[in-house]
Parts: sequence; structure tokens; C-alpha cells
Amino acid sequence: MDKEKEKDEKDETEIKGKRKTRETKKTDFSIEELQDKFTRLFNTIAYFWKVDNSYSDSDFLEESKDLARLAKKYPIIGDILTFLDPLFLVLGLFSKLKVMLDKVKRRKDREKKEKEDKVKDDVINGNNNITKNW
Repeated sequence: MDKEKEKDEKDETEIKGKRKTRETKKTDFSIEELQDKFTRLFNTIAYFWKVDNSYSDSDFLEESKDLARLAKKYPIIGDILTFLDPLFLVLGLFSKLKVMLDKVKRRKDREKKEKEDKVKDDVINGNNNITKNW
């Protein structure tokens, strides 16, 4: 029984007369892990397709749960997702970075506008600090 099990888990190939054994790697995921991966995937795709920046992970829970069940039934989906997961993780990080940079740019523009408005108000009210310093 154990020998049959070991034989099933190993993929034996012969390369130029040499016998080389390679163990097949079976990936077993829990539904929660797969659901988390699908949620990140959906979030990243939604951002890059510019669907909406306000999506959160909870918006994709039901859809990711259905896909996680499907991936549990067909392990190749989980294997593909595992292969692509680092790519989507990096894309997700870049999307978060872009959102953060946009926020910083808006804040800087707002501060610049407020400063210009303050200078205009000072000039109108006669509080011109530039001429006082001369």
C-alpha cells in the first residue's frame, strides 16, 4: 500500500539512460487562502481597469468564495493562481503606491494653492511681507 502511494506521488523519468526521480508537488489550499488570493486579484484588476478606486476586499468576498470552491474542486486553478500570485501582489503594491502618490500630489497642490491665496489676501489687505522686508 505504501509503495503504491509512493509510486503515485513520484513521477519517474529517464534522461539519457539515467534514472531521475522527481516528486510531484501537490498544492493543497484551504478555501480561506484561495479566497484571499482571489480577493487580492480582483482588487488589483479593478484598480488597473480603472473600474473604481473605492473597492475594498469585502466587496469581492462572495465572488472570491465561489471561485475558491471551484479552485478547490479543480486544483489546476489553485496552481495557476499560486504561480501568478507574486505578480498580482507586486501589481497590487504598485497600485497602492500610485494611490498614495496621487494623494500626496493633491495635498501638495492644495497647500500651494492655499499659500498663493494667502499671498493674494495679504497683498489685497496691505500686509505685503515682501515690501516690509526690503
